[in-house]
Amino acid sequence: MADYRCQLKPRLSRSNGASVVRAVSYLARDKLHDERTGADYDYSAKKQDVLFAGAYAPKGAPAWAHDIEKLANEIEKSEKRKDAQVALPLELSLPHELTLEQNRWLLQDFISENFTRKDYAAIAAIHAAPEGGDPRNIHAHLLLAFAR
Repeated sequence: MADYRCQLKPRLSRSNGASVVRAVSYLARDKLHDERTGADYDYSAKKQDVLFAGAYAPKGAPAWAHDIEKLANEIEKSEKRKDAQVALPLELSLPHELTLEQNRWLLQDFISENFTRKDYAAIAAIHAAPEGGDPRNIHAHLLLAFAR
């Protein structure tokens, strides 16, 4: 039987040096460029850990809002303060009894019902269980931001 968990993580805040682009690069295990700082982040060496990654935006959002890198950079641009809290990370366990496709649908429905319909943008990634860990530990990471 699946073990369910939903954990809110501390908000990503500029005051402690956090970057949405760096966090998304890590979650998606991808190479991304941070337009605000000019930094490049590359976590693509562990690309095999990511089973799925996607960006979600409220209805009527521009097409770029469905691109992970562009959405991450726009979230960064939307906050001007040096102590801005730029995104809220969330971690979910997913039912290991489901296929990857079924877990992706479940995650997308969860995001739609709880976030995009309420004007939040979300960047999500489904990760496989860590190497050497419990193979049932399929889980998702989300970064949430209010879409203005």
